[in-house]
Amino acid sequence: MHGVLFMLFFRLIRPVPAAAIAVVSSTVFAQVAPLPSVVVTASRFATPLSDAPIGMTVIDRDQVAASTASNLAELLGQQVSVQVRDNAGSPDRQIDLRGFGITGDQNTLILLDGRRLNENELASTRLSAIPLASIERIEILRGSGSVLYGGGATGGTIHIITRASANTSAKAPSEAFQSSLGLVAGSLDTRELRASTGASQDRVRFQVDASALDTANWRDNNALRQRNAGGELRTLFERGFLALRLGAESQQLGLPGARSLDQFKSDPRGTSTPKDHAQREDYRLALAGAWRTSSLEFEAELAHREGRVASDYRQFDYYSVRDRRTLSFTPRLRSTWSASGIQHETVFGLDTESWRYATRGSSSAEMLDSPFVQTSASQQSQGLYVQHRAALTQGLSLTAGLRRQRIDDEIRDQVTPSLSVQGANWVTASNLGVRQPLGAGFDVYARGGRSFRIATVDELTYFFPSDPQQLPTARLLVPQTSTDREIGLQWRMTGAALRLSVFRNDLNHEIHYYAPAFSNVNLPPTQRAGLELEGSFQPISQLDLSAGLTRVEARFRGGEVGGVPVSDREVPLVPRLSLKVAAVWRPSEGTRLSLAARHTGRQRFDNDQANEFDAMPSYTLVDIKVSQRSGRWLAALKIGNLLDRRYFDYGILGGFPSSPSVYPQSGRTVMFSLERGF
Repeated sequence: MHGVLFMLFFRLIRPVPAAAIAVVSSTVFAQVAPLPSVVVTASRFATPLSDAPIGMTVIDRDQVAASTASNLAELLGQQVSVQVRDNAGSPDRQIDLRGFGITGDQNTLILLDGRRLNENELASTRLSAIPLASIERIEILRGSGSVLYGGGATGGTIHIITRASANTSAKAPSEAFQSSLGLVAGSLDTRELRASTGASQDRVRFQVDASALDTANWRDNNALRQRNAGGELRTLFERGFLALRLGAESQQLGLPGARSLDQFKSDPRGTSTPKDHAQREDYRLALAGAWRTSSLEFEAELAHREGRVASDYRQFDYYSVRDRRTLSFTPRLRSTWSASGIQHETVFGLDTESWRYATRGSSSAEMLDSPFVQTSASQQSQGLYVQHRAALTQGLSLTAGLRRQRIDDEIRDQVTPSLSVQGANWVTASNLGVRQPLGAGFDVYARGGRSFRIATVDELTYFFPSDPQQLPTARLLVPQTSTDREIGLQWRMTGAALRLSVFRNDLNHEIHYYAPAFSNVNLPPTQRAGLELEGSFQPISQLDLSAGLTRVEARFRGGEVGGVPVSDREVPLVPRLSLKVAAVWRPSEGTRLSLAARHTGRQRFDNDQANEFDAMPSYTLVDIKVSQRSGRWLAALKIGNLLDRRYFDYGILGGFPSSPSVYPQSGRTVMFSLERGF
């Protein structure tokens, strides 16, 4: 396997511009801040970073504050191998880790304090409900996390850890009461109010964050009104904790729709759907706890989440209401022991989830009691997993894991009974990894395994004509599976940090919506093969620099789509090359100047599996922010899209190859923020 991966490395790196490699590799010669001592994503328990089975990226609280990002989606889009795209005019952008295109949301797992946030439908994760000020750190584990977390983690796992849940030790010192109040105002009639308060007294702690955002946005009919609130109440014991977590959000959004290429050139801010809009409400409640001894740790969470989305598409005289409800229980146990001089760690866990969904559709809100679309669905999932790590001599560690999961699906169509289906699937995930310190700050790691993804309710079925004279019937899609391999090298010392990895995913039965047939399908075999290179350094104490590049080849390994041969054709919406660069300069105490630039290379339009149309153009964006702290006051000025580039990050081919539709993105914006701590 290693020989194949090294050959792949040279094939991938050959077309990368030498200047781009020089930008990143220069990070080997300077200083960086130390990373956090523990992470949780690698084992679902607090684990020393040095024991993580593969290289991870950790974004701490200071780095979040120093970034130019205004929201979580922007922050993630500045990370290596993460693509962010807008295909609806929503602030909840699609997150795509390691090149899965339009299904990036369904192959990138998003966690909030250990709890799965991904929707079981074709909707983006609600990242807009998580204020940046509430984040303690973000852990990015690239590559499959299916053994520990189940389906939808083939591309990787992004774990957002809030300040409220970061400290689980009863021995930690109490903190004084802390509060902050902030205001943002600027371009596009943007106004945002942020508030945070928290306290810690003895063993009782709480944290509450809230925000209210109103903006007209850049496009016509894209006004946004959003309200978010969330918090946690935690009681610490000598051997564990008990926590109650709450959250609520509401959003009202205009839907500007897509533009043709001609409209993108002549009137990118316009809309052909001036009356389309949507609103949603979401609520979450969770009870989490932990208990520990010297060799055993037990953690569990019981979580409930529900929400409603009402969408009004006046262009098509269609109004719909979707209700969803999720209940999950996730107990897990870690045991550590030593035998014959070898340190062992075993994690056992059970994940159970019940998901229910109902939708009604009619020509208007007034006609909803007589719907012409009425569907209900449920998905029940139970998964058992085990992961074992053995620390051998000379720092060598071996990690192996296995998951077995059953999923029961049922979808009932009250209007067209022939489209009702039910069935069950058993799926398996596995991994095997090795990590070896080489000395002088170097570590090498390699791993392989198998991951899976189950169709969401929007993708659950495919349709076929049972009889030319009858309505179509439906059958469940086959689960998507992937054989995953990765090898990497990382170096970290006082004064230098660098990570290099090469990966490959061979997928079978990849799940995809094929627009020309208005149906969900299992694609022919596909492959993602890529290279990641990232580093950061501090040439002087006042300056932090970081850079990274990603090279990905996403191709079909054979077969046909829509009767057209696609062997060796590029998978749509996967840029072959992306480059990220960031700098933070502190010229004086309290003053900080931040810059972030990102380049996204050419990529195929959605639905262009045959590669018959010209690729989407590349684009380069630059954001800049200057901030000044004085006592308890913090003021900041941010300019987004500094060069005022006209671009789009999502485009789709319609019924004819010559008619792509795109979603234009915002031009230059200026935002001012003022915050005071109490």
